[in-house]
Amino acid sequence: MKAPDMNNLEFELLNGYLEQLSFKTQNTINELQLVKRHIDGFKSQITKRDISEQTRASIPEQILSIEQTQTRDKQPSDLIRIKEVMSMTGLSRSSIYTQKNKGEFPRPIHLTSHSIAWVRSEVEQWILDKINNR
Repeated sequence: MKAPDMNNLEFELLNGYLEQLSFKTQNTINELQLVKRHIDGFKSQITKRDISEQTRASIPEQILSIEQTQTRDKQPSDLIRIKEVMSMTGLSRSSIYTQKNKGEFPRPIHLTSHSIAWVRSEVEQWILDKINNR
């Protein structure tokens, strides 16, 4: 149901944002459930107090598989907010905006008059460009 003082564009943008937020929330739940299964597996191995060398060698590989699973669910077209951009780049909020204003960082998309987001693939490409140009 649309609020009476909201125009169609605002309604569509808000509805799209809420759908994407719901999808991301479900992905986060799935990721956390996978992490919990890995933790439970490690706990059961540790409580046996008989950790073989083979098990010790497999721990980093299992941790790596968790990290790969977390990124696999994320789509290049995802819209990401400033906190995730900061986390991905290691930059502060002010550094991101300074570089954006200089044209040295991807431009955000204006979702509403007070809300912006970046396209994940553009931020990832910026990171790759920084790595390749060092």
